[in-house]
Amino acid sequence: MQAGFQELGYLTQEIPGIGGVIKSKPDDFQVKEIPLYPASGTGEHLYLYIQKQNITTMDLVYQIARQLRISPNDVGYAGRKDSFAVSWQYLSVPATCESSLSEVKIPGVSILSHQKHTNKLRIGHLAGNHFAILIRNIQENAEKNVKDVLDILQRRGVPNYFGEQRFGLQNNTHEIGKAMLLGNHEKTCDTFFQSNCNLESSAIEQAISFYKQKKYQEAMMVLPASFSTEKHLLKMLASGSGCKKAVERIPWKIQKFYVCAYQSFLYNSTLNSRLACLDKIELGDLAVKHPGSAVFLVEDPSLEQKRCDAFEISPSGPIFGHKMIEPKGRQGEMEKQILQEEGITLDSFESFHLKGERRSYRVSLKDVQYEKTQDGLWISFVLPKGCYATVALREIMKAPAFSIPEDEDLE
Repeated sequence: MQAGFQELGYLTQEIPGIGGVIKSKPDDFQVKEIPLYPASGTGEHLYLYIQKQNITTMDLVYQIARQLRISPNDVGYAGRKDSFAVSWQYLSVPATCESSLSEVKIPGVSILSHQKHTNKLRIGHLAGNHFAILIRNIQENAEKNVKDVLDILQRRGVPNYFGEQRFGLQNNTHEIGKAMLLGNHEKTCDTFFQSNCNLESSAIEQAISFYKQKKYQEAMMVLPASFSTEKHLLKMLASGSGCKKAVERIPWKIQKFYVCAYQSFLYNSTLNSRLACLDKIELGDLAVKHPGSAVFLVEDPSLEQKRCDAFEISPSGPIFGHKMIEPKGRQGEMEKQILQEEGITLDSFESFHLKGERRSYRVSLKDVQYEKTQDGLWISFVLPKGCYATVALREIMKAPAFSIPEDEDLE
């Protein structure tokens, strides 16, 4: 099984990348939500169309709630957007807040319009996202390679990997999730405090060193405030609690986040194994119907391949869970082998209430445009919800240290 995101294969391996960097400036990365449905104009909720910069979606939610004097739970959103970007997205608040909107003053945030609707916005209530991204410092004669890569991605699809950001700055959220799933509390704690070259911070390395010496109070003092879960573990350990109690006291939602990262890692591994034929239907596959997530068992591959070529369906991979539908044939055998190698079963996920599902191995890349300018290469495209722009960019750039923060439309 692959060690991590950096080692995953490229669909366009034979075409050299153009290199470059993104997100040199916030407006180098622009993303606009495509709503799943229009606001009706009537109802008990108010949809706000917002432009934001230098603020995360969650910080925006809390600040709007505070200024409108409502609970953060009353603020709905369809997806989370990165702070180091210019984003246009929708939030919902109770319609009773309409008269108070003029009081909302948040740096970097503009409420562009608002309209009433019958229901609150929830995660996933969007059709997709439109991205416009500037790649700077590209190699010479990059345009031909960009064209060749995009031709393949538009014809065959973009590999639907979970992006590198899914696995955290230390690239270990999936390892923590596996340890939690197996109930290995000591391994869970140790993995939180393992050395990692992705974090060049003397304070973090000092905290790790203190942890290994069991100097938990000292480790807690030097660790940055943003490492809240790690600080919780250190506080519990310093008080004399064991690893079991310390891990079990981690908030449930955070524990589930780590186990979901492990699910994502396993899915990426199966996609990587099938990357060369991600647009080929096989006997026993569970094919996903586009658009949507409905699946069916493939019994006649030659018949279904025509639909696959038309991008009506695609083969799917596992988001393992205790109620996940299992494929047959070669795909089914591969998934069973992975579970066996990992020492888990589908039932292992039941304690975390993770039912599992199927995820398409590819997604469509639409409305593609690109233009070379004096600043670099501007590229724009549309991806369905829950998909990572950085995975498409990875195919184009093939940068050796490709690590880009990007928030998710997943939860």
